[in-house]
Amino acid sequence: MSQPSASYGQSTHPFVDPEFEIPGTLESDRFRLRMLTVNDVVKDFEAVTTSKEHLHDIWGPGWPEDLTLEQNLIDLGWHQKEFQRRRSFAYTVVALDESRVLGCVYIYPTRKTGYDAEVYLWARQSELASGMETELTKAVKTWLKAKWPFKNPALPGTDISIEEWHAHRDRKLPLRSTMTQMKNLLKNIPDRLPEELFETLVETDAIHIERIISKGHSAPQEGWYDQDQNEWVLVLKGAARLAFEDGSEVSMGPGDSLEILAHVKHKVVWTDPEEETVWVAAHYQ
Repeated sequence: MSQPSASYGQSTHPFVDPEFEIPGTLESDRFRLRMLTVNDVVKDFEAVTTSKEHLHDIWGPGWPEDLTLEQNLIDLGWHQKEFQRRRSFAYTVVALDESRVLGCVYIYPTRKTGYDAEVYLWARQSELASGMETELTKAVKTWLKAKWPFKNPALPGTDISIEEWHAHRDRKLPLRSTMTQMKNLLKNIPDRLPEELFETLVETDAIHIERIISKGHSAPQEGWYDQDQNEWVLVLKGAARLAFEDGSEVSMGPGDSLEILAHVKHKVVWTDPEEETVWVAAHYQ
């Protein structure tokens, strides 16, 4: 499930420290937060489409107008991939018996001055009268303070209106030096890799190039990556195996590169558990 864009996803540095362990769940006597995945698509779609009026009250007209189940699946795949890359974190809010989606919580980087994260949340429209959103907001604020490294997260749409938030001043990005910046992609590898490490090397409107470090990591068994952009990957060190929806597989080692066109469904099914696999990935139209 997507939401109206703000200024999230605009961090020029790692959103959270590579050593930080991302919280897996938050649970109360009424609901549970856990990572939003493609497996939630049907229940998520039902919660979103029956909560249009409330979502418009928060973010204004637009999303989720005309949202289809297929588009929702694509959005959920994007959120799941962003979570795995540690670039943003989307949590579904579910009933304790997993029977219904009750809302969502999204944690994004920010460029806004005075803040170090943007946190958005909503509860489904049918639960508003019972105080669900108020209860969720209180629990999330306590969770952010206790479990996350942020010093001053903002809650647009909750503590500040979306209009005021959009008007809030952005941080000025640091000027780039005219000196060429040299970087050895096989150095500065963390000793511990509890999750895959994603590091942006170059980012423009036309292309995004990143270094990825894996060690025994692989994609979830269910679902596929379905990307809007083309991707070119190069293995510098280690070994990996990719699978495609058509049943084919590709094994990659040092020096091997591969172009994956937009919307070719694929996933990483194995990376060497004994040594780091260092990739370079370029995403482009």
